[in-house]
Amino acid sequence: RGKMQGLCTSYHSNGQVDFEGQWENGTPHGAGKVFRPDGRPEFDGSLWHGAFWRGTRWTYYDDGALRFEGPIVSGLANGLCREYHENGNVSFEGMFFEGERCGSGARYDGLGQVAFEGRCERREPDGLGDQYSIEVRVQRIVHCGKALESNLFTYGDEGVLRSACPIVAEKAEGPLAAFDKDGHIFFKVNLVRGKMQGLCTSYHSNGQVDFEGQWENGTPHGAGKVFRPDGRPEFDGSLWHGAFWRGTRWTYYDDGALRFEGPIVSGLANGLCREYHENGNVSFEGMFFEGERCGSGARYDGLGQVAFEGRCERREPDGLGDQYSIEVRVQRIVHCGKALESNLFTYGDEGVLRSACPIVAEKAEGPLAAFDKDGHIFFKVNLVRGKMQGL
Repeated sequence: RGKMQGLCTSYHSNGQVDFEGQWENGTPHGAGKVFRPDGRPEFDGSLWHGAFWRGTRWTYYDDGALRFEGPIVSGLANGLCREYHENGNVSFEGMFFEGERCGSGARYDGLGQVAFEGRCERREPDGLGDQYSIEVRVQRIVHCGKALESNLFTYGDEGVLRSACPIVAEKAEGPLAAFDKDGHIFFKVNLVRGKMQGLCTSYHSNGQVDFEGQWENGTPHGAGKVFRPDGRPEFDGSLWHGAFWRGTRWTYYDDGALRFEGPIVSGLANGLCREYHENGNVSFEGMFFEGERCGSGARYDGLGQVAFEGRCERREPDGLGDQYSIEVRVQRIVHCGKALESNLFTYGDEGVLRSACPIVAEKAEGPLAAFDKDGHIFFKVNLVRGKMQGL
């Protein structure tokens, strides 16, 4: 009666099949297949009065790249389907219901990395799922796209777990553990609203503890200890917003030799401290105040011999003190580094006193006594401005 009925085949202008299937009363109806001019399929299944009704559907971007493939029911995506980025990588693979993502599925970025893995409802994440970036994975319980609870995992390029932490209200909340590329833990901290809070432990790459102590609002604050990669201490005490504040401090030369050790107050050396030569010998041992030598102390040369013993103020000798060389000892009263009164003592190699004499204005002044190696006096003279005078 003038209407197409039964099996029909139509062609594109280039000769490729366009449609192949059943017609009824002049309309595609029943089993049929639809193809693009390049021969790739668009539909394979059953049509209902010209509409794709039940079967497998393919859609494409304007440039011909595949956009969607999957089963349809009543013209809508239903079942396991795939969506694609324009570069050909899968953008989503999972369950659909009535044309929407609904159920288990995984979403991918343009590089093919998993961006979300879990349950979806109406195209939004819903239920327990994992979200990813290139280095980040978030396992979360979501409803209608809103996160209820989450766990954040980050990964290195090699795919090894780098950190793990709970998330509440889109902010990290609870214990965070971070791992190196070999999977060894190098950081443990408690997070409150995304900021480090409470006890924290960090590690050097060799596994030695780096820092162990309290954090407040994302900054080391309170009791804490800091260590070098070789395990030796750098600080043990209280920190103030990230700064070493009160406790014991150690510093080192570039080659690792100990340089300073002693107590600090308000970040400055205060109390009995030691400074060292690079060869390990003590260079100074004495009192410090506000970061400067101040009070009783002794200064030593690189061989460990005492070079000065007495009082210091602002790193200079001040008060009654003794200065030494290998064979000479000078006991002097000094102020701000300037000698006021002195007594000169010389010693032989065997350490026996060889002579004793006062010094005034840097010159020997007064009685000089000299001794032999057995300690017996063999010379007595009076000195005036460094010259022998009188009896």
